[in-house]
Amino acid sequence: MEAKHQRYGDPSQAVIPKWLDATHLWGGLWLTTPKTAAGRRFVPLPDGLWQRLHNRIIRMHIDDHDLIFRTHLGRPVNDSNERRHFKTALAAAGLPDVKLYSARHWTATMTALADMPDDARIAIMGHTDPAMTRRYTHRPESSLAALLAQAIPDLGADMVEAEIIDETTK
Repeated sequence: MEAKHQRYGDPSQAVIPKWLDATHLWGGLWLTTPKTAAGRRFVPLPDGLWQRLHNRIIRMHIDDHDLIFRTHLGRPVNDSNERRHFKTALAAAGLPDVKLYSARHWTATMTALADMPDDARIAIMGHTDPAMTRRYTHRPESSLAALLAQAIPDLGADMVEAEIIDETTK
């Protein structure tokens, strides 16, 4: 089931549209289906990561509709839990302290540097607007220089004669 977390408040006071399938998780947090088809995403995982995730599901006896990542009390992971664990993982890997959202920028950039076709990059990022994927992509100057060198042949010491034509005087 494709789903997302949504805050609708306490079950006794929550106002949830009748057309929206929502299941109460804990506190004011609900699990809902995406509001539109654009909210559905395909998330490819490398084999090694998928295997680790699958092993966790088996080890933790996680059912089909259970949360894979949750606190030790079985509650949904909140932003502060997520940040704390991410910072710990970065430190353990010897990486600089960055925001979790930086991973989206890194993914967009690395897929561009790997010459992945734009339609695949857009699908992986889950964007409906290609401009958003471009906004997340940050090519280093060395990559731009290499692309330019590839596009324009090395002229070496050869001189290129050119004539400038001023068309405004005609």
